[in-house]
Amino acid sequence: MILTEARDVSTNWGMKPQCKVSVSSSGETHEKDMSLNQPMINYLVSKHGKSSNGWIGKTIEVTTKFIKGNDAIVPKDEYKAK
Repeated sequence: MILTEARDVSTNWGMKPQCKVSVSSSGETHEKDMSLNQPMINYLVSKHGKSSNGWIGKTIEVTTKFIKGNDAIVPKDEYKAK
């Protein structure tokens, strides 16, 4: 679940939007900062609008996908196995 609106944060790969999320896995929940990649931003904008304030409280099921030589976290329903 998204807990905060996105803010630009300096990373090893330049400025990236980041927000705090609640992650549930194996029955445990943890809060963490998550950098948003372009597929995730595109999904959030298409589903919940451009303002990241509107993303707060939304839950997104994610998976990993190999994109441009790296594993990336992406919305699961956007990258279903074919």
